[in-house]
Amino acid sequence: LSLWPTLRKKWTLLWRERFDWIFDFQGNLRSALLTSLLPGRHKVGYAPPVSREGSFLFYHRTFQVDFQLHKTERCFSLLEQALGVSLPEPRPPVFPSRFYSKTLGDWLPKEGKILLIHPGVSRKYRIKAWPLPYYKELVERVFKAYPSAHVVLSFGPSEEAVVEYFRRHLGNGLVIPPYPLPLEELFALLQKVDLMVASDTGPLHLAASLGTPVIGLYGPKPLSIYRPYFQGRGIISQSPDCVPCNRKSCPYVKRYAPCMEAISPEEVWQEVKKWL
Repeated sequence: LSLWPTLRKKWTLLWRERFDWIFDFQGNLRSALLTSLLPGRHKVGYAPPVSREGSFLFYHRTFQVDFQLHKTERCFSLLEQALGVSLPEPRPPVFPSRFYSKTLGDWLPKEGKILLIHPGVSRKYRIKAWPLPYYKELVERVFKAYPSAHVVLSFGPSEEAVVEYFRRHLGNGLVIPPYPLPLEELFALLQKVDLMVASDTGPLHLAASLGTPVIGLYGPKPLSIYRPYFQGRGIISQSPDCVPCNRKSCPYVKRYAPCMEAISPEEVWQEVKKWL
């Protein structure tokens, strides 16, 4: 599990603490195991059906939370029930000060509108990927309609094939960072762009929390639960009938899930035009 190398590095620091409350907002087996290993007086998590993979068995106390709530609202509901308090409406988070002072290199354009695309998704959820040819068509439309605009490609450490695809098909027209951006630099980039287009990924939600307009592309996951919470809007495919399915893999998939292929570049383009 990719969790364990990180856990080993942080374990000494975490174990020195004696927590009064530990909340598991993820609610799966891996997060529940971590919760059970940490020292704490009260370990709290979701009751079924929000809890998954038997995670509820690892907590001292569990609480029923409406399954249809947005993920952010689920967290607040769990806190309110466990602590017996009433919390204000969720607001965008405040990040450590070092994130706000990071600068980027000369590769980022200083003038003109900037659209950021993030085609990558986690290996575990390839089902959420929007087809690369669709991104290519969207970028070409942007260049044609807005000659002074720039399109930046965001990518992760294991997404060299994505970078190569866009280099091959779009040449030097696309702005490609010289390396996969670490979190601080990604944070800085998200604050400078005018719009981001991506599937349901971590960078999309980070951008939304920073106030950057986003367009999220959704197929297998219900928009009501996983939409960008603080900013922007989402586009969800209404075809086929199995949407949303909440699956990690698709029994009908060849290269891309049919529900993601059903979101056309034209549909996304119509939304992009409203923001640029």
